[in-house]
Amino acid sequence: MPTKMPPHSATEFLEAFPKTLALIRHPVRCGRPTCRCARGEQHESWRLVWRGSDGRQCRRYVRKSDLLAVRRIVERRQTDERRVREATAQAFAELHQIARLCRELGPGGEG
Repeated sequence: MPTKMPPHSATEFLEAFPKTLALIRHPVRCGRPTCRCARGEQHESWRLVWRGSDGRQCRRYVRKSDLLAVRRIVERRQTDERRVREATAQAFAELHQIARLCRELGPGGEG
């Protein structure tokens, strides 16, 4: 009988996952009638959220002990992704500028 592998922590999962995920607060109720959540003060729970290859929303629970590390990883990856988008936009703008200059010069190389 195969042994069950322990689940990876959210930080290990996040470091290995290729997509940039969102960290979302997910309020929950425990269901106990005497708990504060029965009066509307829901418990705080956090989830990593992303879109799967089939377009469906996927979620993974984040333990409270992992929350700070996960938040730092998500912020770092979002910052890295934003820098890549900005660099790509800058490169395309420069490429369009070069193309415009080439058209102005014409086929003979003189304007």
